[in-house]
Amino acid sequence: RDGFESLKAELPPPGRRAALLIDPSYEIKTDYARVLAALREALQRFADTVIMIWYPQLQLLESSQLVQRLKASADTAAKKGWLHVRLTVTQADERGFGMLGSGMFVVNPPWTLEAVTNTVANCIAMGLATLAKGAWRLRVTWQGEKLLEPPTLDLRDEVTLTVKLPEGAVLGQDADTRKRAGR
Repeated sequence: RDGFESLKAELPPPGRRAALLIDPSYEIKTDYARVLAALREALQRFADTVIMIWYPQLQLLESSQLVQRLKASADTAAKKGWLHVRLTVTQADERGFGMLGSGMFVVNPPWTLEAVTNTVANCIAMGLATLAKGAWRLRVTWQGEKLLEPPTLDLRDEVTLTVKLPEGAVLGQDADTRKRAGR
């Protein structure tokens, strides 16, 4: 059986914590609907699950609608919100083909998110520095609020990114999470 089918067997987990990575090929157009259904089922079976969904940025209707549909489902059922990070590295070719970049949609992000967000953003910037010189786009949103979206990242010079999460991003977590975080 595939990963989508195994959700029923794996969730809820025996312990109180779970993380789920959803990373299908997206070569089959039904994968988009299956990702959305998997998100809904995972949240229904175990609402505290940290769910990470990778997706490609393509010029397909299914791809362009996926994030809005994930946001709508997460807004309805996620206990601890969501984080969306998208990196665009190119434009579509003249026929509209090719992968433009990719994104990660994280539902119920872990309480350590605040501590690692700036490190991750700077790692992305360093990774971009290994690419060809030019202009690149990076967007980070929390619950729909843009936290980082510089017009472009100009890779002719060193790039440092700072992401400040809204106060409620950490303080809005449940009591157990705040206790573990020492708050």
